[in-house]
Amino acid sequence: KIQEGIVLGGQNMGALNSFSVTGIKNVVKRLMTATLSLVEILSFGAAEGKGQYIAANVRYIRITNLDDTNHVALTFKSTTSNDEICVKLDKGQSFIYNADTSGGLVDTMTGTDGNTAVAADLEDLSNVYVLADTAPCDIEVYIATT
Repeated sequence: KIQEGIVLGGQNMGALNSFSVTGIKNVVKRLMTATLSLVEILSFGAAEGKGQYIAANVRYIRITNLDDTNHVALTFKSTTSNDEICVKLDKGQSFIYNADTSGGLVDTMTGTDGNTAVAADLEDLSNVYVLADTAPCDIEVYIATT
């Protein structure tokens, strides 16, 4: 459920969007500290392992920056060509990675060097990294799998 609440000029301009995913069998909620060194926080593959989830089974990922002062950078890496996408996650904000509702993280991302990205180029998400900007930041990682 995503909800925005704002009133402009006396009018409610908020919105609410709900989406349900069935078949969830595992949820992991983890609190950790992002440091000034790049750290892998999630990895995905064909089999479960120590700190690794089955890419095809992931249905939801949320990463929240719990810090009230500093931002962190999140880097998402693909499997085949090692494409990367990096996004800033400011203080108090959350980032939701939208997995495919039937295929998980398979064919869900690509990165380019200035060329237009197209759906035919999509690859599997393989890793997520975090890097604090100016000081360590507490983050929450939440993942749901089938």
